[in-house]
Amino acid sequence: MKVYVAYKFSNIQNKQGLREEVQTVAIILESKGHVTYILGRDLQKWQDFTHTMRHKMRAILSQIKNSDAVFAYVNSSVFSKGLLFELVAAKLLGKPVTMAVRNSVKPSFIEKLANKVVRYNSVNDLDGLVEF
Repeated sequence: MKVYVAYKFSNIQNKQGLREEVQTVAIILESKGHVTYILGRDLQKWQDFTHTMRHKMRAILSQIKNSDAVFAYVNSSVFSKGLLFELVAAKLLGKPVTMAVRNSVKPSFIEKLANKVVRYNSVNDLDGLVEF
């Protein structure tokens, strides 16, 4: 299964920590036989501003359209326009969304966009929680 991994990247102070967590998510998904697409890793090579917003939005829509499912990794309570865009696009394209929300993050309206929500303490907890 092709899985698009969505997450909040802008305005995150510890970007290296986020990269490591998102990469751990990818490893977990790939260990279950899935192929992952991560915008920051696969398009931007983990750089902040290597492509225009228009280019990124086209890539997001194309990749979600070509994916079988979307996995949203939520580790912050800070609102993310980009994550909201990805989740709405997934819903409009009829893609199932699984959302992993850190236990310390307050429930949010974006959880309504997910078909399934799992809560976790540590990114490594997701190994036993992630299923499509």
